Amino acid sequence: MGAAGIRAGRLSDWRIENLSLVGNGWVGWEGDIDGNDSNSGLLTFSHWTVAWNGCVESYPPGEMLGCWAQPAGGYGDGLGTGETGGHWIIEDATFMYNTSDGLDLLYGNEDISIEIYRSWFEGNAGNQLKTSGPLILENSLLIGNCSFFEGKAFTTSGAVDHCRATGVALSVVINDQQNARIINNTFTGEGDCLIVPECEPGQPDVIQQGELVCLVYEESFQTDPFDMDFSLIAEVKDDICPGPNDLCLNVLGLTSIEVDNFNPQLTENSPAIDAGLWDVCPTQDYWGNPRPQGTGCDIGAHEWTP
Repeated sequence: MGAAGIRAGRLSDWRIENLSLVGNGWVGWEGDIDGNDSNSGLLTFSHWTVAWNGCVESYPPGEMLGCWAQPAGGYGDGLGTGETGGHWIIEDATFMYNTSDGLDLLYGNEDISIEIYRSWFEGNAGNQLKTSGPLILENSLLIGNCSFFEGKAFTTSGAVDHCRATGVALSVVINDQQNARIINNTFTGEGDCLIVPECEPGQPDVIQQGELVCLVYEESFQTDPFDMDFSLIAEVKDDICPGPNDLCLNVLGLTSIEVDNFNPQLTENSPAIDAGLWDVCPTQDYWGNPRPQGTGCDIGAHEWTP
């Protein structure tokens, strides 16, 4: 489509399965429509791909011919909404190479809650994932190579705002008495930080050249909002190691740590193996491999098997 692939709001109790929302020139899913566009009820999205929105493709064979975003009068979100409620459940999803944010659920009202399982976010030019309200994020990959479009043949100079909104991998808005549970995920990125929470009344930082990415950043909470432990952390700003069971090392034992060719699968000597907290680990990893119960599971989205 030349504009939006889907334009819809005011939904209640919808289920969407096996959807491919790819290559729409303006936006993938436009949920910010006229009037009161808030959603409600149970909104379930399963096995869907949201990619290359903000781009046009050839037909055939479906190659990208041009990509643009807000600097050139475009938009580029994979999915964006206006103010919305609803209990969102997103599973087995992929948000890749959208010219602004991947999944933007930032504008939630007091009725929103979000659960995301086994999903892959990569190469979106803004933030990979934005959420608001209570959150469960589990067994997912957030690869924040937010400068992906820079210098590509299909990107006109100045047409895409690389690492928009500081290019963080995960932006979370939570209010009093709300929690975000982030369990067995793998993060990398080149934006300003990997995780940024806001309270509402590894890789080189392309925002500030020469600096490393910060692990977490907050400035709107009265007390430290993070309870972080059993994580494997490397090459972040300020050499942070927040929890007593965190492993802060230079060697992670991942198949590839290059941000544009990132492979989070563990190698056989990775320090992440059996270093997780088994009593909160999911029963399976991102790929469906079983995680052993009663012994140490592996840190991150991948459970190593011989």
